[in-house]
Amino acid sequence: MKSTLLFTLLLTAFGANSQCSELFFSEYEEGSSSNKAFEIYNPTGSAVNLSDYVIYRANNGSPIATDSLFPVGMLAAGDVFVTANPSASAGILAVADTTHTLTFYNGDDAMWIKKISTGDTLDIIGIIGVDPGSGWPVGTGATNNNTLIRSINIQQGQLNWAIGATEWDVFPINMIDSLGTHSMNACVACVPTSSTVPLSACDSMVSPSGNFVWSASGPYMDTITNALGCDSVMSINLVITNSSAGTDILSACDTHTWIDGTTYNASNTTATFALTNSVGCDSIVTLNLTIWNSVSVPDVQVACDSFMWINGNTYYADNSTATFMLGTTSNGCDSVSTLNLTITIVDATVTNSNPILTANGAGTYQWVDCNNGNSPIMGEMSQSFTATSNGSYAVEVTLNGCTKTSACEVITGLGITENTGIPNAVLYPNPSNGNITVSFGETQNSVELLVTNMKGQLLLTNNYSTANQLSLDLPFENGVYFIQVTNQDGLQTRFRVILN
Repeated sequence: MKSTLLFTLLLTAFGANSQCSELFFSEYEEGSSSNKAFEIYNPTGSAVNLSDYVIYRANNGSPIATDSLFPVGMLAAGDVFVTANPSASAGILAVADTTHTLTFYNGDDAMWIKKISTGDTLDIIGIIGVDPGSGWPVGTGATNNNTLIRSINIQQGQLNWAIGATEWDVFPINMIDSLGTHSMNACVACVPTSSTVPLSACDSMVSPSGNFVWSASGPYMDTITNALGCDSVMSINLVITNSSAGTDILSACDTHTWIDGTTYNASNTTATFALTNSVGCDSIVTLNLTIWNSVSVPDVQVACDSFMWINGNTYYADNSTATFMLGTTSNGCDSVSTLNLTITIVDATVTNSNPILTANGAGTYQWVDCNNGNSPIMGEMSQSFTATSNGSYAVEVTLNGCTKTSACEVITGLGITENTGIPNAVLYPNPSNGNITVSFGETQNSVELLVTNMKGQLLLTNNYSTANQLSLDLPFENGVYFIQVTNQDGLQTRFRVILN
């Protein structure tokens, strides 16, 4: 709410009591040990009967009085009434008018003066019902461990401690030089005043006296206390202007940053923001935001070796980050496709260990005869293939549904290497698991049989007196071996044998 500066100044001038008309606290001693005392000052021009007053104390934030003092006697104009702790120092007791347990305070106990005949509270030290801890701050000190003396320009009590805390001068602990007397600027005779004041406010205004609330333009009357403590009658010409309100209807895709600086990720109909309208009053804007979401469509793809996507790019490895703008939804938000690509790389290379071929990559296998139009070789579906005859061979490797054919590998040197010796000599089966038969077709005399490996190392020697055929069980590892037979005439036949 807004109002003119004059309104603020008039409220500051308003007080709880007329100046120089009632008793108030003029000094407060919160010294070491039992050195505690307070004095009350009579600022009026006449003697005051103290029996019409009572002083209260509320301990440690209590909302009600925990002790009270009903003073007696007449207090002359401009004189003070001093109450001391019964165990205070001699210097304090020398100026005391009475002693009382009301001085059993420690700086954190509220105290106040009340007039019995009217029921009015005249002055307060601290805040009733609040425990400040060790004490309330006052100027450069506090209500504990200090001597407080009411400033010379203060002529009346104060019920608002926020103001009252500024009305005291602070002196060191146990300073009692001024106890028993008090100096105050002289009071001025009360002269009522009147004035005509233009005021303006938004929606409504509390009157300067605080007694009225006005919500419409018009002339009003009010009475406050002026700077001299006298009545001041005000004729007020009040202009009330109105606050306004509106709704900001918006829609956005995914997020929206509003005038309040907040980024919203969801629809919102409760956020507000205060602006100032043309007449200087609040203009409250309420957000009505609808958030529409963009659409993300995953495109799951599986490919062999490479893949060209809708964005025109060719990918040679897995990818889950590429995106492509498909268009917009019915709400005008983006529709985006995100690639989820798995690329299978088939390794179709072959290691040639003539006559054994081995596929290097993982997968399933089918060996083919390159010299027969890459026709499959029946039963050859292992990772390794042992050729039984010279030729050109390749392997088809299949992995994750992708098939790739290796380059053709040439196998040479298989079969009988020499057959110019013993006529009709044959060896079977070849390849073999080790059980081999050598047949001569006719009886041979004095037959010698030698078995060697690829390095020429002699592995086995047998001699036979006569033989039409020989049956062998070779206990050797898989590989290529040579079997040589020689008859009585010195004729030789040499076979190359594959064990698998």
